[in-house]
Amino acid sequence: MIRLARRMLLFFLSVWLVTAVAVYWQSTAMLKQHLGGRSLDEPVKVAIIFGAGIDPDRVLGYHSRMRVRAGVDLLKNGMADTLILSGGKLRGRNIIIGEKMRDYAINLGANPADMIVEGKARTTFENIRFSMPLTTARGTEIALVTSDFHLTRTAYLADYLGLSGTRLVASGDMTWWRARKGLFNIARESLAWWYNIGKVALWWALSTAGMDEADRGQFVY
Repeated sequence: MIRLARRMLLFFLSVWLVTAVAVYWQSTAMLKQHLGGRSLDEPVKVAIIFGAGIDPDRVLGYHSRMRVRAGVDLLKNGMADTLILSGGKLRGRNIIIGEKMRDYAINLGANPADMIVEGKARTTFENIRFSMPLTTARGTEIALVTSDFHLTRTAYLADYLGLSGTRLVASGDMTWWRARKGLFNIARESLAWWYNIGKVALWWALSTAGMDEADRGQFVY
């Protein structure tokens, strides 16, 4: 029994390691494909900014701040007409991440009229689902703004959910492997990949069974 447990642990650790290497390789490829991930070759109508939580002291988290900064830069440089700040309420806290992001963007000099808060999403899956309807009347030129290690998963989920042809903007460069926090990011992202594969499989199964999107959203978020 102990030997079996050790083998299973080794197997899962091996899969985790292989996934981490794949995430790094794919993220690097994404950055090269999209102008280093830090700029756009032509303007977009909408840039969706993905929220990344807050710190224990209720201050907007580091990754959220960096993503908002990247989005505000797009506005100021005339590379985006509108920002969608996507992030819902935290469990147990009366804080809506999207509103915190908007306030931070205003402090950076963004015009409130150029921003829309999407305040329901709790996950990347929901960031995309709930932001899509807000882009409909604003054009098909869309950019997704998120962290470097998060680019690939975001792009795949957007394509799966029907938001294809989007451009990518990274809020940072590929230096996260040098820091302890960076190792945590890639480890977490590797687990998130398998978690999201499960989400997509369940979403597909429920769709095949005839369940509409609103009902599916109760099980997959």
